[in-house]
Amino acid sequence: MGYRSFLCGVLILSIFSMCTGCQFVDRKIQLEYLPLGAKESNSLGDLYFSKLIDARADKGRIGVVKNASLLGHGMDSADVQTDQDVTIWISKAISSELANIGYTVTIADANKIDIVNDNLTSIPVVSGVVNKVFAEPIIGIFNVDMTGNIQITLEVYLNGKVRKKTYTASEKVTTYGGTFAASSYKDSLEKTLQSLLIQIKNDFKNMR
Repeated sequence: MGYRSFLCGVLILSIFSMCTGCQFVDRKIQLEYLPLGAKESNSLGDLYFSKLIDARADKGRIGVVKNASLLGHGMDSADVQTDQDVTIWISKAISSELANIGYTVTIADANKIDIVNDNLTSIPVVSGVVNKVFAEPIIGIFNVDMTGNIQITLEVYLNGKVRKKTYTASEKVTTYGGTFAASSYKDSLEKTLQSLLIQIKNDFKNMR
């Protein structure tokens, strides 16, 4: 082995060894909703919205830390968690964006939604479920691509018909040096939510 190859190997081992300890510590993050833009001047009428239901298979965590050392490379080593209700985080973001594009949004619980469905068929009634909220690192030699994934399914009751659509978004944040900072999980999920909101916003602008 040449001297240059030896130094390269030492450098890689040093980078990952510095991060080994932190790979076994759970992260806790607080997620924020970042508006897509200012409120538009459109008037799209009334809309009823019910908080989304949590249908995730894994409700105990919203991300995972991976082992970046040579031993156990790529294996799960810790969890990423939040004290927040992620369904409220997503629901507030969606209802806010619907208001920003011109809807007069009324927040209603599930019981009220049933009543509205029976009596106000010309007004859109939106409900749905959260299928996935998760951030996972993809480990490279010198970088980590923190990849956020969000999937939801919305149901819109309008004019006696139910429209159902699943929205999926994935965005990544790249860090260097083998680090798994809590901020990279937070940033990737918030960026993914924005991507999801763009899809929903475009659909609801042209819904009627």
